[in-house]
Amino acid sequence: MVPSEVDDYQSKKSSNCINKSISAIIFVPEVAYGSINQCIGLGAILRNLDYCVAFATESTWKDKLSVYGFEEYVVGYAEQSTTNEVDQF
Repeated sequence: MVPSEVDDYQSKKSSNCINKSISAIIFVPEVAYGSINQCIGLGAILRNLDYCVAFATESTWKDKLSVYGFEEYVVGYAEQSTTNEVDQF
């Protein structure tokens, strides 16, 4: 999506997904550029099909996805365990 398309979409954007009575999709991608970039592409396609698209990501991605016209929700991921509990099984 080029900046002019983002501006066009922002001007047409109404209230957030929660207040709309249409289908909504929320992406909770792995915190990595590759995963998030793929979700941005899929999200753009879904948005063009009139779905409301939102992302739940960690704080390092705050305000980086809204420029593409997506809603953002910051979530806190649990810290990695210091013990290898998975290795016990």
